[in-house]
Amino acid sequence: GAMHMGPWWFWPAYGCYMSLTCGLGYISFKRPACDIFIAGCTQFPSTFYCLAALGIRKWPQQNSKKVAVGKETSIELVSPMYRAMYYIGFISNAPLLPVYPILVQYTDMTLGGVNTFLHTCLLLAWGMQGISLVHLCKAVSNGERRVGAATEKQQYSGGPALIY
Repeated sequence: GAMHMGPWWFWPAYGCYMSLTCGLGYISFKRPACDIFIAGCTQFPSTFYCLAALGIRKWPQQNSKKVAVGKETSIELVSPMYRAMYYIGFISNAPLLPVYPILVQYTDMTLGGVNTFLHTCLLLAWGMQGISLVHLCKAVSNGERRVGAATEKQQYSGGPALIY
């Protein structure tokens, strides 16, 4: 049940495109509400991919017999707590985009207060994303180290080798 990454060049190309777009001023910071909308929409493909990549996996059941130590797949090394942090961290950004105009128009909060509140939410979401991705990467890295007999092509098919 692994999700195909697509061609190895897609995500670096997408990152370069978005960096170039910002660098050329197309996300201008002259119209904050518009820029927030654009930034939120451009995060959708990578966020959806991350959620789908783990969402379609078949997770071991908590009440099933444990696999012998050392025989787990890489993904089984990620604890349920970090998986929950992963999902919550990625999906909790979604409501921030529609909440912004609602808070500005229908509350007595100042614009600075709205921005502080929403950026605090981003801080928490990105923190959960970062912590969970560190644990996910460590689990995958540990799993790859256990696959000593595999060739580099088998380990890294579909893209360049990742160094941890």
